[in-house]
Amino acid sequence: MPRATRAFQVLGRCTRLAPYGLSTRRGLRALALVGALVLAAPASAQWNPDGPAGNVPEDIGRMAEAVNALRQQSGRAPLKLQPQLMAAAQWHAETMGQMRTLSHIGRGGTRVQDRMRLAGYETCGGGENIAFGALQTVDDVARGWYDSPGHRQILLDPEVREMGIGRAATPDGLTYWVLDVGQRPAVAPIVLNNEARATQTSQVTVYVYGLVSDECRGPARPIVQVTLANSPDFSDAQTFAYSPTLSWTLAPGEGPRTVYARLLDSSGRVLEAQDDILVSSTAPPPSTASDLSPPVQTYTVPGPNGAPTYLTVYRQTQIVPSNLAVTALPCAGSLTGCWQAAPAGGWGPGLPAPSGPPGSGSWPYR
Repeated sequence: MPRATRAFQVLGRCTRLAPYGLSTRRGLRALALVGALVLAAPASAQWNPDGPAGNVPEDIGRMAEAVNALRQQSGRAPLKLQPQLMAAAQWHAETMGQMRTLSHIGRGGTRVQDRMRLAGYETCGGGENIAFGALQTVDDVARGWYDSPGHRQILLDPEVREMGIGRAATPDGLTYWVLDVGQRPAVAPIVLNNEARATQTSQVTVYVYGLVSDECRGPARPIVQVTLANSPDFSDAQTFAYSPTLSWTLAPGEGPRTVYARLLDSSGRVLEAQDDILVSSTAPPPSTASDLSPPVQTYTVPGPNGAPTYLTVYRQTQIVPSNLAVTALPCAGSLTGCWQAAPAGGWGPGLPAPSGPPGSGSWPYR
């Protein structure tokens, strides 16, 4: 007999903190999405801040592409992966995976702004989206954030410029995702091909942020001139009048490539920036955030005595208050696990007690 289960998506309401950055409308915000996510084999993604974009794990790179695809479709500038934000996001993803609990409150009671600062990232504002589950694609996670109004506000924030993505998986197939976004003063990133992990050709598009400020809430100065080069000594440099997008030819051949930039602002000061991309004839096309799972899916899984069992997954979405943490718990039966929502009260040595106003759901084990 076919078995059925529901793959829940639980969306947390917006948590607003006191503004302390360029954005006077809002400060850091945090939102949670619990989904049914199917991803690569369990692995803890590691970010190498000194390495080229080709060293970004494939699923992290695809998430960055999906985030920027959704931003581009909404008329927003692309975000650049930033090492310290990557560290903050990865730390929290691994913490959630180890504790099997989805919450914006991390170890020692840390919140998103605490984790950014501990990683050395002093932001002028931003926010965090999180997700967990099984049996969904990377694009499903990004699109799930986009389809929730509160999460979309963070995903499409026009004031942020950089992002960090973290991913951690449990042995039974649960995957935890973190997206942190922020903006630093006196930083104007450049972004190659919407932060695609790889490209098949040496022709790329360089996005250049056009305003810079010395401090949060400080007056902004426009970038008036852009100098690009493939060599760190700028021996092959070309100079352009400022434009938000510039066409550029990478150094010939395949492999990791870096583009270096010197940005001249209206006061005569020069900022430096760079971005990386992998050139490969086998590079897949970048994500358009459209590789989505159908609302109803049937899987074949091993059943009793090895006989095939057909499992039908029905996807649902449900809203939970922002003061709840969601913990993955053992569940009766060999094909499903369960989650339960309980008040978030920090991280102790064990899991939060499943008490208070609960939400619950199940996912099929892989």
